[in-house]
Amino acid sequence: NSRGIADNSYRKSKFAQAFQKTHQMRFVDFPIFSHGEIYGDKFMLISWETPVIAVLVQAKHVSDNFKKYFELVWKAGKR
Repeated sequence: NSRGIADNSYRKSKFAQAFQKTHQMRFVDFPIFSHGEIYGDKFMLISWETPVIAVLVQAKHVSDNFKKYFELVWKAGKR
């Protein structure tokens, strides 16, 4: 089950509305970076601005810390 977090400015976007059909989504009142993915000991940060930029970090402590951050922001978010 995939979850996503976005700031309130994306609440009415086509992306957020489509994402919510198949994923859990929460919104926050503060800016957050564009997109992050966690898979095992890997964390990928993606900016969808032009040009698209992605940074992949393979480090367990980084992915573990991002998981903690995500859970804190998830709890602060609203549906």
